[in-house]
Amino acid sequence: YNGRRPGTNELLGGAGWMNCALRQGSTFENIEVDTTSDDVFNFHGYWGYITAIKPPNTVLLTSSFYNVYGSQQLLKGDAVWLRDKEGFILLKTTLEGKSNQSQTLQLASDLTDAMNATVLEFP
Repeated sequence: YNGRRPGTNELLGGAGWMNCALRQGSTFENIEVDTTSDDVFNFHGYWGYITAIKPPNTVLLTSSFYNVYGSQQLLKGDAVWLRDKEGFILLKTTLEGKSNQSQTLQLASDLTDAMNATVLEFP
């Protein structure tokens, strides 16, 4: 149950369900959603800020818990998108390998046309 506390107008929780980088979807059975102050369901991937791009195909992620945790979940062949600071996709490619506690990623494509990328997304 996600909604008001019984007998009140107060919410039990603000948001619905956040689903981040699922390889397999969640199963929801016999649920009731009464009220949320945000999305009922939110599905999204990981993203990481880029420190440097080293041609032809290497990306260094900013050192942070979120970046390291997020990229540790990646497997060879996973989709990777490079975006610029406005959020436009510069390149869609896949992961070839990773090292250095998953902060250094080797991608399947030449990154010459994506040198202004600031964010790496794992959709």
